[in-house]
Amino acid sequence: MSELEEVLTELLETANNDPDRAEGLGKCMGQTIQLKVTDGEDLVIVADQGKLSLQKGTIDDPTATVLGEEQNFVDLFNQELDPMGAVMSGKLVLKGDVEPFMELELF
Repeated sequence: MSELEEVLTELLETANNDPDRAEGLGKCMGQTIQLKVTDGEDLVIVADQGKLSLQKGTIDDPTATVLGEEQNFVDLFNQELDPMGAVMSGKLVLKGDVEPFMELELF
């Protein structure tokens, strides 16, 4: 399992078990974020049936796609990289709408 997978698995588990995030989870249902990892394996964050999960690979028509190097994703999800700064500097490229996920404080 890659470092990114480990970080995300723990982060999603925490979000799924946090009652303070229940409303935010509800707003995300049916949404997906495709993580296009330029130097690693692509991943997808899926919000379905009241939970967030992680899948390997790619999907058709994600709600949002984020492109970047694995370490930038790790830093983002560890809250060591500012999301807006990462996008503005080109470290991460965002397409689509991540707004539904913002309340979950994943990044």
